[in-house]
Amino acid sequence: MSRRYQDSGFPVAAVFIVILAVAVVGLTLAFLNVSGKASKAEFDAKRASLLTDKLTAQVSTLSGQLGGSESRLRNEMAAQAQAAINDAKGSIVRTVEGGAAPGRTATFVVCASNAVATNQCDYVTDGSNDQTEINLALAALPAGGGEVRLTEGNFSINGVDGTFGGVLIQTSNVVLSGSGMGTKLTLTDGNTNKNVIRVIGNNLENVTIRDMWIDANRDKQRVPGGKTIFEADGIRASAPTSAVDALHPRNIVVENTRIENCSDLCILLYGTGVFIRNNWIGNAYADTVELLGGPGEIANNHFEITGITGVVISVDAGNDINLINNTIDVKDGGSVETAIRSWQGFSGINIQNNVITAAGPIANVIRSASSHSLISGNIIRPWDGAPNPGLLITAGTTTLSDNLIANTDIVLNDTEATGEVVIRDNILDGVTITNTAGKLKVSHNTGYTTESSGTATVANGATAVVVNHGMVAAPTRVQLTPSNNPANAIAWYWISNLTATQFTINVNTNPGATGVIFSWRATVGAE
Repeated sequence: MSRRYQDSGFPVAAVFIVILAVAVVGLTLAFLNVSGKASKAEFDAKRASLLTDKLTAQVSTLSGQLGGSESRLRNEMAAQAQAAINDAKGSIVRTVEGGAAPGRTATFVVCASNAVATNQCDYVTDGSNDQTEINLALAALPAGGGEVRLTEGNFSINGVDGTFGGVLIQTSNVVLSGSGMGTKLTLTDGNTNKNVIRVIGNNLENVTIRDMWIDANRDKQRVPGGKTIFEADGIRASAPTSAVDALHPRNIVVENTRIENCSDLCILLYGTGVFIRNNWIGNAYADTVELLGGPGEIANNHFEITGITGVVISVDAGNDINLINNTIDVKDGGSVETAIRSWQGFSGINIQNNVITAAGPIANVIRSASSHSLISGNIIRPWDGAPNPGLLITAGTTTLSDNLIANTDIVLNDTEATGEVVIRDNILDGVTITNTAGKLKVSHNTGYTTESSGTATVANGATAVVVNHGMVAAPTRVQLTPSNNPANAIAWYWISNLTATQFTINVNTNPGATGVIFSWRATVGAE
């Protein structure tokens, strides 16, 4: 017999005693009911029959009792296990008004008021001021951090008085996650100086916000009065002060999230190791996304601009930041001041493999003011209306290479002469290049010829020949090499009349019957 049956209150010895007692009773009854005239064989048969019937009935009863004991034992064990879970976690369902204090687990689930099921949630919102339940869940996480998960459904977010936020993350090692685009947070009407999600504190680290939809509802906020700069965003992470020596966060990530309709910025991260990746991002009156500090990365995001927007991707006061693999799509009806911008006095901005397309106007596709930067592998196809947008470079030691650029005016204006700017190996269509100030080298660009070569002959009886060079501008350098020995020796030769289409080769005397043949190579700009 198994240990489970022994523990059920029916020891093995007790079972055999019961069976023996039943047998004795059965024999006695059989004896009393047997006729004195019966033979011994009849007596034995009667006794065996009675004994078998009694034993069968008793065993059946006993089996039922044992089965019931097993069921009770199973139920008791399940109840004990559930009690242990409840003791560790606290009450299964917690509400804000009068609910039990949350248990100290590493994960809490907050249900939207219209979630499909709420019986497994730690907090349940009511559709009004839903930041309250979310903030309670965040505050209930243990000192070591943890995750707050938001279910599918709608969360109505209001600003918390005395703060710049609705949802407030104020501790390290926190993940705030949704259930994909089925989780929507909307800033309610009439807020001023309120971010939908505010990560705030000194020396915070390791915070991730992911897998949700945020509507900052920019057109329904109050007209700012005494506005605090850039504190009306979708998501903002920084120290309580923006001072240069402030203790800004480290390792902050926003990913797999949709953010749109932002008053100031959709995402502003100020810190070290800050990442904005794999998001869908819409309009913002200031910048849709901005990184301050660095190193960091804005990567693999899709920006869809349908209305008035300032800067789409901005790196202000940031060093060593990758802006890579993003798409910026300005729809008909949308307008942008600058698609990608970096700031003066900083360095190491890598603008690579982005796609910028537009059916609406863009004033500048790129404004690169950070030195030691690379602009490479991008596809830039702005709208074909007038005027062309600019690609403005105002810091040296910068390379613009291997891009496909159309309908754009490239301007170098490095007034501080911080280093050479190289424009090379691009495919250019309808592009102009202007050097207002700075050291520029332009070479080997398809569709923008800055190098040309060929041969030209000063014929017998002439002392000059006009050459059509086929370059984008008047050459700044022409090299000549005589390739034959003319009948009449010439003492010297020179170039004159350099224009956007031609130049003239001159010799000091008639070369004679053979003429003089020159190989020439011309370039535009420094080389």
